[in-house]
Amino acid sequence: MLRTSRAFAALAALLLAALGLAIASPAWAHTAFASSDPADGSEGSSPSTVTVEFTGALLEIGSRLALSQGDTRIDLEPVVAGTAVTADVPDALAPGAWTLAYRVVAEDGHPLDGEIAFTVVGDPEGPKTSASPTPDAAVTPSAQASPASGQGATAEPSPTPETTASDEAGGLSAGARVAILAAAALAVAGTVAAVLVNQRRRP
Repeated sequence: MLRTSRAFAALAALLLAALGLAIASPAWAHTAFASSDPADGSEGSSPSTVTVEFTGALLEIGSRLALSQGDTRIDLEPVVAGTAVTADVPDALAPGAWTLAYRVVAEDGHPLDGEIAFTVVGDPEGPKTSASPTPDAAVTPSAQASPASGQGATAEPSPTPETTASDEAGGLSAGARVAILAAAALAVAGTVAAVLVNQRRRP
């Protein structure tokens, strides 16, 4: 009987340890930048679309994409699809160095932002974008108040905290998974306790 009790106790310990790892595992996987098109540091012709890929799913709220070159800024219309955010580039970009700034919200509600630098190679006399600086909200985290005259400057407020991911996003929420795993752990512990009690009652 003593061997049986020890075996059940060891089994219960292993099951509880496995459940603990399962509960803690969602906290280990954080969404991060994976790749982009154009790639950071790349050179090529003017892109017709831009794409930023991440390691986890994104929320459709709070996404921003903007292209900038000197005083020229082009705010794009981002479209979130799974782990990627994309946008069409309305006009051909002028040759030279460009920056693609992005800001997205991961499925767990964590905001991610950054910049991708690339160079457009082409005929300097060819088509150039007609976009001019706009006072729209910037993607970059720094904030600069625009002059009262409003000429030649863009307002760049710091990004405000975005709404956190709802429990309905991406299936079961982390809280629901924890509750299910905790209930399973209690069931295992109850079963082991019942077996041990029956073993002790036997003559």
